[in-house]
Amino acid sequence: MEKTETDRRFRNGMFAVMCLLLVAYGAYKFRMISLAFSVWDGQVIEVRGGLAAK
Repeated sequence: MEKTETDRRFRNGMFAVMCLLLVAYGAYKFRMISLAFSVWDGQVIEVRGGLAAK
């Protein structure tokens, strides 16, 4: 275990994996938010009279 903590190649590989996961998560969240906004864009909110909070 001591060697893996000082091994530069292993440390750089783990850094690359973490960056890749972060980029993948960001792309996934961007896709989900853009999908939500595209669906929300065409919706009309219908409010019946007399239902306002008092």
